[in-house]
Amino acid sequence: MKVRVNQILVYHPNMLDAIDGRTSLKSGDLVKVINMPGCPKANVMGHCYVGDVATGKFIGMVHTNSLHTRKEWAEYQTKLAVLCGLRLLGVTNAPKAAYENVKGEGAAAWDALLADGMIETTGEHKFYRLTQAGHAAIKSGGY
Repeated sequence: MKVRVNQILVYHPNMLDAIDGRTSLKSGDLVKVINMPGCPKANVMGHCYVGDVATGKFIGMVHTNSLHTRKEWAEYQTKLAVLCGLRLLGVTNAPKAAYENVKGEGAAAWDALLADGMIETTGEHKFYRLTQAGHAAIKSGGY
């Protein structure tokens, strides 16, 4: 993701930031993109400096693909909630009729999960179940 200085974004670490993160940031923290004097500007080699949202105080350097807009973060959380809900329901044979009343953002997330191959219909399209990709997404903690 290409970021802009002073942009406020949500931090969710990619694999490298999760393994070798040099900050105390947690997934879901809001950060502000900043430039530091005498240092490479934001987006150089896929990195940027981040600071506290209110004060701009330096927190550390992160990969730009660990940063997401609030809208992207909300969509991710909605999809993850639907996937986890399916997992909790033991969706091996969840009746399709039970999910036909889902409205709003939930319905959009549901449609996206179907389109992305995370869930599928079975038994003459009367039931939903998680695909292997859906199980893997839940196990990895991300979608």
